[in-house]
Amino acid sequence: MKYGFEKYKFYKHTDKNGVTIVTAIGTYAGRKVRAYAKCDPRDSFDLEKGKKLAALRCAKKIEKKRLANASIKYMNAAKEADRAEKYFNDMKQYYMDTIDQIDIIEKELTDLQNELA
Repeated sequence: MKYGFEKYKFYKHTDKNGVTIVTAIGTYAGRKVRAYAKCDPRDSFDLEKGKKLAALRCAKKIEKKRLANASIKYMNAAKEADRAEKYFNDMKQYYMDTIDQIDIIEKELTDLQNELA
């Protein structure tokens, strides 16, 4: 995992049915993201395993949010790159057309000067 568990806040409580729940709270883009780990009543409770499970679930939620955001930014960047490439190609063609026109004009000018001489 990229970030350690110390970046999460953990809370432990028991619901009305006696199930122990560990809550991990992280943040993404300034907003709280929560994830939970519940201990099955038939199992023995282990706080560290509960924290790890809740933190990993929280990390997964955060990464899914990051992926959605990254996808939008990636698509916008791809569109900008396509526009930049089209502009570059247009300006290259403009440059090449100008050079071609200068060559044509110089040839016509030379031909006319030779005719007049």
